Amino acid sequence: MSGPQLVAEYVATRRSPVVIYMSGYADDALVQYELDPRTVFLRKPFTPATLARTVRATLDAARGRADVGTAAD
Repeated sequence: MSGPQLVAEYVATRRSPVVIYMSGYADDALVQYELDPRTVFLRKPFTPATLARTVRATLDAARGRADVGTAAD
């Protein structure tokens, strides 16, 4: 199962999660899975610091969205 398929199945049963996709082929994945160009991608390889910054920025951007899932879901 691909990452986009996993997210689609999750969304079918719960509110929309905050998702960060990781790939060494991010540009190809956007086209292959017809994902929104605003989808958050972390291109491999990446450092722990880059991962932390990306997660923090993505969570900060999602703050206030009514459809974002939480750990309590």
